[in-house]
Amino acid sequence: MIALFILSLAAAGIGWHITRLTSHHRFQAEAVDICLALQEAQFISVIHETECELLIYPEKGRLFYQLKTDEPVAIVEQKPKLLKESRYITLNNAKSPHASFKVLSSGRIEPTAILGLHQKDPSDSQLQGLWLDLQTPVQIKISHEKPQKAAASLPQKPSIKVETPQIPSNPTR
Repeated sequence: MIALFILSLAAAGIGWHITRLTSHHRFQAEAVDICLALQEAQFISVIHETECELLIYPEKGRLFYQLKTDEPVAIVEQKPKLLKESRYITLNNAKSPHASFKVLSSGRIEPTAILGLHQKDPSDSQLQGLWLDLQTPVQIKISHEKPQKAAASLPQKPSIKVETPQIPSNPTR
């Protein structure tokens, strides 16, 4: 009887751990799916010289994402997709109910931001989640640690000094 109790306790602990592990794996897969959707939008925008948009929005208490384009491109699935494990999003460290990213025909993503996906409320003291760094043109990075905000400075114009040669004056002529 005691052995059966210990065995059932061990099985419950293993089952609980596996449930948490699969939940975390699905959460990571959702972040990868959003990253792939943005990369797909970049590819389509550059090839077809059009603009695409990725929307992340709440509906009936759940988060959805959707890739949209005005062009009749058959490879773009424009149906909304459910984010089962993601509950909250942050944009540049601020909690946001929705997000909209426009992918220009050059492949650049506007606005340049840090998108955070979270399973728990981001106002908790231990902020955990996955971050998509959309600050650099064309390159998207996924990270378990919050990336640093990029400096929003434009490159400085190089200073070029043009010196005109001095023509010696010849007074004897």
